[in-house]
Amino acid sequence: MLINVNLKKQSIRGASNPPQGIGGSHEPAVINTSAFVPSNTKSGPPPAYSQSAAQNITADELQKRQEELERKAAELAAREEALRNAPYAMKENNWPPLPKICPLNPCFYQDINVEIPVEFQKLVRLVYYLWMCTSFVILSLISNYFMYSFKSFQMKIMSESYLLIYWVDSRPGLKA
Repeated sequence: MLINVNLKKQSIRGASNPPQGIGGSHEPAVINTSAFVPSNTKSGPPPAYSQSAAQNITADELQKRQEELERKAAELAAREEALRNAPYAMKENNWPPLPKICPLNPCFYQDINVEIPVEFQKLVRLVYYLWMCTSFVILSLISNYFMYSFKSFQMKIMSESYLLIYWVDSRPGLKA
Protein backbone atom coordinates (compact mmCIF):
# COMPACT_ATOMS: atom_id res chain seq x y z
CA MET A 1 0.00 0.00 0.00
CA LEU A 2 2.85 2.41 0.78
CA ILE A 3 4.57 1.60 -2.49
CA ASN A 4 1.52 2.60 -4.58
CA VAL A 5 1.21 5.98 -2.83
CA ASN A 6 4.88 6.77 -3.49
CA LEU A 7 4.52 5.85 -7.18
CA LYS A 8 1.48 8.12 -7.56
CA LYS A 9 3.35 11.04 -5.95
CA GLN A 10 6.30 10.60 -8.28
CA SER A 11 4.16 10.48 -11.43
CA ILE A 12 2.46 13.82 -10.70
CA ARG A 13 4.65 16.72 -11.78
CA GLY A 14 4.11 20.38 -10.98
CA ALA A 15 5.60 23.35 -9.17
CA SER A 16 5.70 21.48 -5.87
CA ASN A 17 7.15 18.34 -7.44
CA PRO A 18 9.74 19.31 -10.11
CA PRO A 19 11.34 16.60 -12.24
CA GLN A 20 14.52 15.10 -10.91
CA GLY A 21 17.70 15.52 -12.92
CA ILE A 22 18.72 12.48 -14.91
CA GLY A 23 22.32 11.74 -14.39
CA GLY A 24 24.17 15.10 -14.80
CA SER A 25 23.94 18.52 -13.23
CA HIS A 26 20.92 20.63 -12.31
CA GLU A 27 21.96 23.75 -14.23
CA PRO A 28 19.70 25.52 -16.75
CA ALA A 29 19.94 24.77 -20.44
CA VAL A 30 21.90 27.21 -22.63
CA ILE A 31 21.03 27.75 -26.29
CA ASN A 32 23.83 28.54 -28.70
CA THR A 33 22.52 31.44 -30.83
CA SER A 34 25.50 31.55 -33.15
CA ALA A 35 24.06 28.58 -35.00
CA PHE A 36 21.06 30.69 -36.10
CA VAL A 37 23.02 33.54 -37.74
CA PRO A 38 23.27 33.10 -41.54
CA SER A 39 26.81 32.86 -42.82
CA ASN A 40 26.34 35.32 -45.72
CA THR A 41 25.67 38.39 -43.50
CA LYS A 42 28.37 40.83 -42.59
CA SER A 43 28.86 41.83 -39.04
CA GLY A 44 29.83 45.42 -38.55
CA PRO A 45 28.41 48.94 -38.25
CA PRO A 46 25.26 49.81 -40.20
CA PRO A 47 25.63 51.84 -43.40
CA ALA A 48 25.72 55.62 -43.18
CA TYR A 49 22.43 57.32 -43.94
CA SER A 50 22.16 60.24 -46.33
CA GLN A 51 19.90 63.17 -45.57
CA SER A 52 16.59 63.29 -47.39
CA ALA A 53 15.02 66.36 -48.97
CA ALA A 54 12.80 66.88 -45.91
CA GLN A 55 15.87 67.06 -43.68
CA ASN A 56 17.61 69.62 -45.89
CA ILE A 57 15.86 72.76 -44.63
CA THR A 58 17.55 76.06 -45.12
CA ALA A 59 17.49 78.99 -42.74
CA ASP A 60 15.18 80.91 -45.12
CA GLU A 61 12.60 78.12 -45.05
CA LEU A 62 12.76 77.96 -41.26
CA GLN A 63 12.27 81.74 -41.11
CA LYS A 64 9.22 81.51 -43.44
CA ARG A 65 7.66 78.77 -41.32
CA GLN A 66 8.30 80.74 -38.14
CA GLU A 67 6.65 83.85 -39.63
CA GLU A 68 3.65 81.82 -40.77
CA LEU A 69 3.23 80.30 -37.31
CA GLU A 70 3.45 83.73 -35.68
CA ARG A 71 0.86 85.12 -38.12
CA LYS A 72 -1.54 82.25 -37.34
CA ALA A 73 -1.02 82.75 -33.61
CA ALA A 74 -1.81 86.46 -33.98
CA GLU A 75 -5.00 85.66 -35.92
CA LEU A 76 -6.06 83.17 -33.25
CA ALA A 77 -5.39 85.69 -30.48
CA ALA A 78 -7.44 88.32 -32.35
CA ARG A 79 -10.37 85.90 -32.72
CA GLU A 80 -10.26 85.00 -29.03
CA GLU A 81 -10.19 88.68 -28.08
CA ALA A 82 -13.15 89.41 -30.36
CA LEU A 83 -15.13 86.58 -28.79
CA ARG A 84 -14.30 87.79 -25.28
CA ASN A 85 -15.33 91.39 -26.04
CA ALA A 86 -18.41 90.63 -28.13
CA PRO A 87 -21.76 90.88 -26.35
CA TYR A 88 -23.23 87.50 -25.75
CA ALA A 89 -26.02 86.73 -28.18
CA MET A 90 -28.36 85.21 -25.64
CA LYS A 91 -31.17 83.41 -27.38
CA GLU A 92 -34.48 84.14 -25.77
CA ASN A 93 -36.50 81.09 -24.76
CA ASN A 94 -39.37 80.67 -27.20
CA TRP A 95 -41.07 77.36 -26.40
CA PRO A 96 -43.80 76.71 -25.48
CA PRO A 97 -45.26 79.74 -27.21
CA LEU A 98 -47.23 81.65 -24.61
CA PRO A 99 -49.02 85.00 -24.87
CA LYS A 100 -47.37 88.01 -23.24
CA ILE A 101 -50.16 88.39 -20.68
CA CYS A 102 -49.53 84.89 -19.36
CA PRO A 103 -47.55 85.00 -16.09
CA LEU A 104 -45.51 81.96 -17.15
CA ASN A 105 -42.45 82.23 -19.39
CA PRO A 106 -41.26 79.87 -22.13
CA CYS A 107 -38.98 77.13 -20.84
CA PHE A 108 -36.36 76.71 -23.56
CA TYR A 109 -35.11 77.86 -26.95
CA GLN A 110 -36.09 75.89 -30.02
CA ASP A 111 -35.31 76.68 -33.65
CA ILE A 112 -35.21 73.76 -36.07
CA ASN A 113 -33.64 75.89 -38.81
CA VAL A 114 -30.64 76.72 -36.61
CA GLU A 115 -30.16 73.67 -34.40
CA ILE A 116 -30.85 70.78 -36.81
CA PRO A 117 -28.72 69.92 -39.89
CA VAL A 118 -30.47 70.65 -43.19
CA GLU A 119 -30.80 67.02 -44.24
CA PHE A 120 -32.78 66.14 -41.08
CA GLN A 121 -34.99 69.24 -40.78
CA LYS A 122 -37.93 67.77 -42.70
CA LEU A 123 -37.95 64.61 -40.59
CA VAL A 124 -37.64 66.55 -37.33
CA ARG A 125 -40.52 68.84 -38.30
CA LEU A 126 -42.69 65.82 -39.18
CA VAL A 127 -41.96 64.11 -35.86
CA TYR A 128 -42.51 67.41 -34.01
CA TYR A 129 -45.94 67.94 -35.59
CA LEU A 130 -46.90 64.31 -34.96
CA TRP A 131 -45.86 64.69 -31.35
CA MET A 132 -47.90 67.89 -30.99
CA CYS A 133 -51.01 66.21 -32.48
CA THR A 134 -50.58 63.15 -30.30
CA SER A 135 -50.16 65.32 -27.21
CA PHE A 136 -53.36 67.17 -28.09
CA VAL A 137 -55.25 63.90 -28.54
CA ILE A 138 -53.94 62.52 -25.23
CA LEU A 139 -54.93 65.70 -23.38
CA SER A 140 -58.40 65.60 -24.93
CA LEU A 141 -58.74 61.91 -23.96
CA ILE A 142 -57.78 62.70 -20.39
CA SER A 143 -60.31 65.53 -20.20
CA ASN A 144 -63.01 63.30 -21.73
CA TYR A 145 -62.16 60.59 -19.26
CA PHE A 146 -62.82 62.90 -16.33
CA MET A 147 -65.92 64.47 -17.88
CA TYR A 148 -67.70 61.28 -18.98
CA SER A 149 -66.42 58.63 -16.61
CA PHE A 150 -69.13 59.41 -14.09
CA LYS A 151 -71.98 59.26 -16.61
CA SER A 152 -71.54 55.83 -18.15
CA PHE A 153 -69.30 52.89 -17.59
CA GLN A 154 -68.98 52.27 -21.34
CA MET A 155 -67.56 55.77 -21.95
CA LYS A 156 -65.12 55.28 -19.11
CA ILE A 157 -63.79 52.02 -20.61
CA MET A 158 -63.56 53.57 -24.11
CA SER A 159 -61.67 56.60 -22.77
CA GLU A 160 -59.22 54.38 -20.89
CA SER A 161 -58.61 52.15 -23.90
CA TYR A 162 -58.06 55.08 -26.29
CA LEU A 163 -55.80 56.76 -23.77
CA LEU A 164 -53.75 53.60 -23.40
CA ILE A 165 -53.50 53.11 -27.18
CA TYR A 166 -52.43 56.68 -27.87
CA TRP A 167 -50.06 56.80 -24.92
CA VAL A 168 -48.21 53.64 -26.04
CA ASP A 169 -48.28 54.79 -29.67
CA SER A 170 -46.63 58.12 -28.81
CA ARG A 171 -43.60 56.63 -27.01
CA PRO A 172 -41.37 56.13 -30.11
CA GLY A 173 -41.78 59.80 -31.03
CA LEU A 174 -40.83 60.88 -27.53
CA LYS A 175 -37.70 58.72 -27.55
CA ALA A 176 -36.50 60.23 -30.84
